[in-house]
Amino acid sequence: MGKEEKSGSVDVQFEEDDVRILRGEMEIVVREARDLPDTDNMFFSKLINSKDVTDSFVTAHLGNCRILMTSVKDNSLNPVWNERFVVPVCHLASGVVFKIRDKDHIFSEDIGEVRIGWRELEEGEVEGWRPITDRSGRNQGELCVSVVYRDAMVIPKEYAIDSYNSMKGGNDVRLYSCARNARFPVQISNGESYQPGSCYLDMFKAIVGAEKFIYITGWSVWTALQLVRGEDIDDLTTDQEVEHAGLNLGELLLARAKTGVRVLIMIWSEISSGAFNEKGMMGTHDQETFNFFRGTSVECFLVPREIGMNDLTDMASHQLASASYTHHQKTIIVDAEPTQDDERRTLMSFVGGLDLTDGRYDTPEHPLFWSMTGMHSGDFYQNSAPGVTEEWGPRQPWQDIHCRVVGPAAWDVWANFCDRWNKQARGAGPLYPLRAGELNDAISDGTGNWNVQFLRSITNDSAVFSNQMREYTLTVKKSRKIDESIAKAYISAIRAAEKFIYIENQYFLGSAYAWGSDQEINCHHTVPAEIAEKICEKIFAGDEFRAYIVIPLHPEGDPATMALQEILAWQRRTMEMMYRRIAQALEAVGSDSNPSNYLVFMCLVNRETSEHVPEELEDPLPGSRAELLRETKRFMIYVHSKLCIVDDSLAIIGSANINQRSLAGSRDTECAVSVHQDGYTYQSLGELPAGEVASFRIRLFEEHLGVQGDALTQPYSGDCLKFVQQVCQQNWQDYVVEGSDDGMMGHAVLYPIDIDQQGNISELDGFACFPDTSAPIAGAVSNMLPMKLTT
Repeated sequence: MGKEEKSGSVDVQFEEDDVRILRGEMEIVVREARDLPDTDNMFFSKLINSKDVTDSFVTAHLGNCRILMTSVKDNSLNPVWNERFVVPVCHLASGVVFKIRDKDHIFSEDIGEVRIGWRELEEGEVEGWRPITDRSGRNQGELCVSVVYRDAMVIPKEYAIDSYNSMKGGNDVRLYSCARNARFPVQISNGESYQPGSCYLDMFKAIVGAEKFIYITGWSVWTALQLVRGEDIDDLTTDQEVEHAGLNLGELLLARAKTGVRVLIMIWSEISSGAFNEKGMMGTHDQETFNFFRGTSVECFLVPREIGMNDLTDMASHQLASASYTHHQKTIIVDAEPTQDDERRTLMSFVGGLDLTDGRYDTPEHPLFWSMTGMHSGDFYQNSAPGVTEEWGPRQPWQDIHCRVVGPAAWDVWANFCDRWNKQARGAGPLYPLRAGELNDAISDGTGNWNVQFLRSITNDSAVFSNQMREYTLTVKKSRKIDESIAKAYISAIRAAEKFIYIENQYFLGSAYAWGSDQEINCHHTVPAEIAEKICEKIFAGDEFRAYIVIPLHPEGDPATMALQEILAWQRRTMEMMYRRIAQALEAVGSDSNPSNYLVFMCLVNRETSEHVPEELEDPLPGSRAELLRETKRFMIYVHSKLCIVDDSLAIIGSANINQRSLAGSRDTECAVSVHQDGYTYQSLGELPAGEVASFRIRLFEEHLGVQGDALTQPYSGDCLKFVQQVCQQNWQDYVVEGSDDGMMGHAVLYPIDIDQQGNISELDGFACFPDTSAPIAGAVSNMLPMKLTT
């Protein structure tokens, strides 16, 4: 039964069961309310403050998902907000529900709600006063709102989004896979010669070449990190680079600071660091790094991820944030040699997922054992196999993506550093986000053919928003200003996709409102649902389209532990939601294809031979995990990347995972860049371009699969799908076969689950647990851990 609500002289029907997919954008202005009831009428409240009346705020919901929250207006029965929200939506809902609530010191109390059905939304702008009714149908005042719903099909498909930092042209961009890649050009599947970038080597050269400043933000910065190793020395081009090649990162930064270069470092302060040991429970080295630079000319600040408290109700979130939420940005900003015919120096910024810490130096070969006494000597990292040490191995291989930007957008990375420094580097002098030419008239913007937009997940608890002209792009939640442009950029990119989407990410969970029985889980960002709807859109149109998603075999750590099992369970629900939605579209068009032919989840693994195990390694303890892994000589490659490529045209590269922690804007602090080349986009050509994004993506496919093939140039095609599936299946057989000493051809395998034609996920025959573990692949919900930690 519907419930009647009055809007002026118009009766509006809101049918609870009349639902549809609302996919597009809602522009909502919450203006004001009037004649609210006084809910703060308890004797104790009035005794403290006789003027204490309702402290109201408004939330808006689609189904079980909250899509916005206004600030709190204290002590007013006629509050005025005038707050504007532009919200990407991808929800199954009967309409939008506004809930008016009173924020008390300990908890919040419902006042009433206003409902607007989807049919009315589709008729055009909804504007004006609406009666607020409580659960009993009693009037509780009125709310004035404006709602404009725009369907995704009529929104222009654009790579740039309206956010705090605009898209800027004229940049040079270099893309990196792994800390170290091929030294010489390689021929890729399209027949072209391609020179992969080597990230740590370029970072080293940038630091050595800096003359004015080196600014670093990090989740973890390890002073003992060796950026130059082995044959890297042959790629150094100046005497200064050769002179500094033997220094570790800490020594290198000290050496540069002694020459007058200003070195500033902001690293996340993990709450347990210093309490147990200098590395902390998470091994981030923050206290150790701070102590290393204490009393030197390098200015190093430990910055916790704190949330300011308005009252007692914020205490829990404040404590949770201080204990677990992180500053997850990874940036280096330096002044650098000119990249064009210009005598002035330029600004260079590195942005992405690659931390300056232990275990991250890796190559596309992703060795397990053979590099432990060479390239990885002194840099052993293994956080996913309890009890395995550097005496035994294997190490934990690391797949990551990063990029370098020179040009106008590099200044936005600079400004972000200043915004954070001025908020959190307590006791330090202020930094000002300068523009080209303002630093002794000695820095130029450089020129290039890349368009770059700098993106963030961040709140005004962690940064000063210095560009008042762009503050209208920020979201307000609990009176905090939030930049959530990374999530919006992902959604915009997915909606712009015409042929394929390629993603590498450490986590993949979201759209919890579509998980069925788990709808109350607070993981509401819409990226997975958007991908599923994009595939459905193409199925209905009869167009070929594929989405490839590369994730780790399991999250980092012991997969049998409660937290990791819960993450696996949420991830499985995300996958199943997507597959079931695709299956519905296939059934609707009369196709008997399996949904896994449109959405492909992969992971990366490696297996070596006896010849790869150095004789210097000790024999593991009998019965230990290390002994088992020595026998099988196999282990997962940890995918830490945060990459999205659309149509070989646009790439998003940064620090943000596809989970609520990274994309909400109010949890972990993140940054990313959205990049594309002028003249090398599907939008400009009407076909897949052959620019640098395409070369980078093809090379990635080849590195992961271990083979080349013409089909890789057309990843949306059935031929490419078949090629990828066959290679992944062979790689899986090579990985899991017992007693083999043949190693593997490549690394990519299909994620070990079975998907039926209805989109239901079940156990892959013979693999209830991850190889060499007793940890179920399906995961399990604990009902004990705070879900904000695992989503």
